[in-house]
Amino acid sequence: DHRLGMEIDGDVLADADVKHFRKLLEGVVDHQPEIDKAVNETLKQGWPLRRIDPILRALFRASGFELLKLDTPRKVIFNEYVEVAKAFFDGDEPKLANAVLEAIALVLRPESPAA
Repeated sequence: DHRLGMEIDGDVLADADVKHFRKLLEGVVDHQPEIDKAVNETLKQGWPLRRIDPILRALFRASGFELLKLDTPRKVIFNEYVEVAKAFFDGDEPKLANAVLEAIALVLRPESPAA
């Protein structure tokens, strides 16, 4: 909350959509076992979700809920969450985020491969 409305690197941060944020948090908690199962199935053997960086873990769970229960287009989910990963990581993590998002989308929203 303390960063909202601030200017960082020439960009002014927008106000948060509190209603959407609450829905996202509650949804992740309610559907965490199903989301975690989908993520674990996509990760390499020996790298379960519990071994993944907490920021990436939260990103996978939030995006997983959006894929599972919200009408957000897949392309929008991919773009937004990969950008979040880029904001936190300089290495290969954004590529990992993109790959995992594509894989869990096939599990959590299989009926709409192009949406």
